[in-house]
Amino acid sequence: MSDFVMPSLGADMEAGTLVEWLVKPGQQVKRGDVVAVVETEKGAIEIEIFETGVVSEIVVPVGEKVPVGTLLARLGGPTGQAPKPVPSGGGPRSEAHSACRRAAAIAHGAAARGRADAYGG
Repeated sequence: MSDFVMPSLGADMEAGTLVEWLVKPGQQVKRGDVVAVVETEKGAIEIEIFETGVVSEIVVPVGEKVPVGTLLARLGGPTGQAPKPVPSGGGPRSEAHSACRRAAAIAHGAAARGRADAYGG
């Protein structure tokens, strides 16, 4: 099972309001799917997921404002089951690294979309 958390969508973002879920429990998702819309001080931003699996649980309801890093939803493995254990050498450090990479990718995508909007793209 993996956690989908509120990403940091900008250097100064501390919290965001979940505006809309675009998925529901039991739904299959794949890397790159837009799964939610979050409102920040700079506007509404679509949030992508960076793993493939099945939405096991939605934790934060629509309309709730939560800090960056808050658990939003849980994702099971490709068949709705928990993924296989991480081989030795993995563990919490590898999971934290993956979470940081996903958050950075989300923030990069949001920043690029913001620049495109600013320049009429």
